[in-house]
Amino acid sequence: MSDDAEEDFWRNRVKLPVYPLTEGISQITMRRIVLNVFSTYAARIEESLPQFILEKHGFPVRREAMQIMHFGQNMDLIETSRRRFAYEEFLYSQILWARHKLHHNEQVLGLKFENRREKTTALKQKLQ
Repeated sequence: MSDDAEEDFWRNRVKLPVYPLTEGISQITMRRIVLNVFSTYAARIEESLPQFILEKHGFPVRREAMQIMHFGQNMDLIETSRRRFAYEEFLYSQILWARHKLHHNEQVLGLKFENRREKTTALKQKLQ
């Protein structure tokens, strides 16, 4: 995107994203970075939620939700996208927690060492 086209893109926005910044990076620079990254890599964004969950809750697919979160102008769509990511985060944390509980309750058999005391007994006798 040319600098003029990019400037027009941001100038015509009613709502602009605000990002946490590191010293020396401005909002304009960060917005430019996000726009360039999204333009370059959006096609590689894969969906992680099953289709039936997306349909049940009316969530957009991941790529679209990311685009809406960063560049959207409709607050209802932005909120739906935010809820989608909150749902996804909660779902996966619950899955990980359930997996942890399942494996935590398993009895894990470790390696059994036979203690013959031959070496320690010989060492004790030498030290006496």
